[in-house]
Amino acid sequence: MAAESVLAWPEYVSLSAGVVSVVIAVLAWLAARKSTNIAERAQTYAEAQPTEAAWDSLLVAVAALQTFDPNGNERARPLLTELRTRATLLIDRLQWPGFDQWIAAESQLGASLMGEALERGEARRRDKGGLSTEDHVELGSQAWAWVSALFSNLRLLRREGFQPDKVERLRVLAVDTAMAVAERNGWEPPPDKVPGVSDLDD
Repeated sequence: MAAESVLAWPEYVSLSAGVVSVVIAVLAWLAARKSTNIAERAQTYAEAQPTEAAWDSLLVAVAALQTFDPNGNERARPLLTELRTRATLLIDRLQWPGFDQWIAAESQLGASLMGEALERGEARRRDKGGLSTEDHVELGSQAWAWVSALFSNLRLLRREGFQPDKVERLRVLAVDTAMAVAERNGWEPPPDKVPGVSDLDD
């Protein structure tokens, strides 16, 4: 019969200690890996918070535009100023090419639609001595529809990420619509840029 191999006590203790050391090392590596992943996720979350806050702020500003009143009780200028301010904060964080131009075109369109509603509301008040509920709805409908569309499009971009082709189509549509509003009211076309003002990279 072959002699059985028996480990002497010191050798057994040494082997057991080696196995335990390997197990401890593996567990320590796994713990460190998990801690690193947690730290990386926490850092990513922390870095995303200012951008998420900027998104929230812009959407709140857009939603507030629904309070626009063609009767003149809620003026358009403060609402549009808030929109541009909140949009600028998000634009600076995202750095999406073309996103700023689309927002600028949408702001111009919103100003045009609200300006048109206010002018027509003023003319109708002079003729009728006031605005009925039907007048109010009719005059504000296009501006409110624009607000709803802008809100939906911003939520889509936030959810699905930047889509350059869609954003460019929306920019062109906003520019064309603002031009049409100006034409039907006999206004000067909206300027592409403020005269005498240029970007630093121009």
